[in-house]
Amino acid sequence: MREVSDALCEKYQLSVIEDKSSHSRHYAEWKAEKENRPTKRSLVVEDVEYAISKSTTKKQFLKALKDMGYSIREGKYISLKPQGGERAFRLHKLTKDGRYDMSIIEQRLYERRYAQFESPAHISPKKYYYKGDLNKARKLTGFKALYVHYMFILGVIPHQRPAPKVHYYLKQDLLKLDQITEEVTFLAKKNINTIEELESCLEKTNTQKRSLENERKCVYGKIKRCRNAESKTLLQQDVETMTEQIKSLRKEVVLYERIKDRSLKMKSIIKSVNDNQKDTKINKEYRNVNR
Repeated sequence: MREVSDALCEKYQLSVIEDKSSHSRHYAEWKAEKENRPTKRSLVVEDVEYAISKSTTKKQFLKALKDMGYSIREGKYISLKPQGGERAFRLHKLTKDGRYDMSIIEQRLYERRYAQFESPAHISPKKYYYKGDLNKARKLTGFKALYVHYMFILGVIPHQRPAPKVHYYLKQDLLKLDQITEEVTFLAKKNINTIEELESCLEKTNTQKRSLENERKCVYGKIKRCRNAESKTLLQQDVETMTEQIKSLRKEVVLYERIKDRSLKMKSIIKSVNDNQKDTKINKEYRNVNR
């Protein structure tokens, strides 16, 4: 089709696209970029930029990426595979403009050796004030505390980018931030704090949903047997009302189950992050002692 299109364009003196090397992107990635949401690729780009900002040589740059958990394959091209990621990304293909070609990165690293970064003297640090007594402030517990802590290590609270050395599979949860926000809002609305409360609410919702589904089946039977047009219309309206209620309850069931699954994963990830931070601290202390 491309050959035919090019031939027709040449015949009628229309422009022909010369660059045939570009590859189409996955729809989900295109849509996320369109909506200014992070993608797996953009998370890798963030880490590459961070590695560049902390390095002045190629060796330091690659080491910074390895410290963030990336597996690096060097050859004709450099490929990066995030720890816990399913696929590798070629460095020079991270963006279409080729700004992450190794030769360009090395030029940036070379320029950094002589760059000086100074904060403008006229800019004073921001000051923040709070009202009330922090000692008397109500502390979050249970699921709410878990979600707030998790969103903090993601870098969502306060508003900042995620910590650059955070595990890649944790950073991938930024792609699911809409879901996490929905879950936090739901927990607050239902005032659920413990796994026991969550399971109790899940059981009640499932019971209510099954009861409505059985009631709707009975109404369907009445509609089939009904011969009066007016009565039939009323019964159909009842079905529509029950269907909307069932949809709402099903959504709640999905949210309960999703929160239950995610809470277990969050606890596991937070433990891994804490263990990693402890190991890093011990290694630093060990190196300082042996100097």
